[in-house]
Amino acid sequence: MSTLRSGMPLSMLAALALGSACVSQGELRGPPFDVMVLDRVDGGSSFALQRRQLQTVTDFERLSAPTFAIRQGGTLRIEERGGDVVTSGVFEGSRDPNLRYVVQDGAAVPRDYSTLLMFSAAYQFERVLEGLSAVTDPSTRAALESRGALEAIFEPIIEADMGGVTESLRKRTNAFFFPSSWQFGLAGSSAWERAPLAADARVLAHELGHSVFQQAFFRGSPPECDPRATSENELDPQFEGRWDTELAISGLNEGFADWISFAVTGGTDPLQVLDIQENPALDRNVNSRIMTEDTFRWTQIWKLDDSENETRCQGEYCVGTLFARSLVATFLGSGRDAEDDAARQDFSRTVVSALEGALAALEQADAPLPEQAVASCEGRDEVSLEHDPGVIGAFLQAFLHGMPAETKPVLCRELIDRFEDGFPVEYRKECEP
Repeated sequence: MSTLRSGMPLSMLAALALGSACVSQGELRGPPFDVMVLDRVDGGSSFALQRRQLQTVTDFERLSAPTFAIRQGGTLRIEERGGDVVTSGVFEGSRDPNLRYVVQDGAAVPRDYSTLLMFSAAYQFERVLEGLSAVTDPSTRAALESRGALEAIFEPIIEADMGGVTESLRKRTNAFFFPSSWQFGLAGSSAWERAPLAADARVLAHELGHSVFQQAFFRGSPPECDPRATSENELDPQFEGRWDTELAISGLNEGFADWISFAVTGGTDPLQVLDIQENPALDRNVNSRIMTEDTFRWTQIWKLDDSENETRCQGEYCVGTLFARSLVATFLGSGRDAEDDAARQDFSRTVVSALEGALAALEQADAPLPEQAVASCEGRDEVSLEHDPGVIGAFLQAFLHGMPAETKPVLCRELIDRFEDGFPVEYRKECEP
C-alpha cells in the first residue's frame, strides 16, 4: 500500500494521548468500549485523535470480536506476492496484543503508538467488515462469513524469498492480505508515510476487496499452476492456474479492490504516495489512484523510450486504475451520488454478481494462448503490450456478460475509452447493440 496525508506528525498525535486525570489500566467498562483512535477528519485526507466506540469487541484485552481478532508480532515469511496480496507464504508466532493504555473519562487512551494503531485498526475493522457485507451479493457474502473471524497481525517481522525485496517491503508496505489463511499483515507507519494506513478504513476495505475477488472470481481458491507441465500449458489457453498467474488479472484484481474501497467507504482516493514526485503528464506509476480523475489511458502503459529519465506506467496497478475508474465513472454517470451509501452498495452487489460468473464465461471464451513465462508459472512485473490486451479483453468480455442490460452500454463506453487497444475489438462482443 501507499500513503495518504496526515495533518500532523504521528509522534505528536501519540503524545496527545497521554493526559492527566487517569485511572489504572483494567478498569475500562464495556462492552461496548470507548477508545481513542486515529481517524480521518470529516472523511478527508488528514487524521486526528478521536473518541470512538468498539461495538462488537467482546474481549478488550485481546481486541477480539466475532468477525476479527487483532494479533501482534510474529513473522511473515513471503514466498510469492502479487501486489499487496500474499499468494504463498506463512504467518508464524503471533501473540495476543500487548496493550498499554490508561482510562480517562471512561475511554481507553493509548500510552504508545502501537496500542494507538491497534485500537484504530479494531475500530476500522468493525466498520469495514460490516460495510463489506452490504456491498457483496448473498452468495459471496455467505462464503466470506463462513471463513470465521479474520486474523489481523500487527507489526510482524517480514522475511521474503523473492529476489531480495525484503528491505523494500519493510520501508514501503503497510498492509498485506493473505487470503488462503484469512489473515492480514498490518505494519506500522513506514519510513515513507505520514499517516497510519494500516488503521485506515479505505486501506482495509481495499485489502478485503481482494478477498471478495478471490471468492467471487476464483470461487474461493485458484488452482495452482504446475511448472512441470510447461510444454502442455503453452498449448492450452485454459490450463489450471493460468489466470492466477497472469499480471493482467492481478491488475484487474487491484482495480476491483479499489472499487470495493469506494463502495464501502465512499472515498475516491484510497491511495496516494508521497515518496515519489508526481509527473502529471505521464501519470507516472499512477501515483494518485484517485478514482474520479480522468487523466490516464492504456497508451500510457509502457516505456516511452530507452531513457532512464522518462518512463510511463508499467505495473499491474496501472491496469487496475483503468478498471476502477471505469466502474466509478459508470456509477456516477448513471446519476448516482458518491455519498449515497445505499446506491454504492446496490451497484456494488451488481458488480460482484457479474464477477461471480466471469470465470465460467472466461473458460468458454476464445482466450489467447499463454506466453512462455505464464505457462512456466512465472509472473511479470511490467505490462506486456503484446500479451496482456488479449487477457484483459477476454476478462472484460466475461465480466460484461454478467452485467445488467441497462448498465452494459455505459460501462462498455467507459472501458473502451480508458483501455483503448488494451481492450481489443474482437473481445467487445458484449458491447455490440
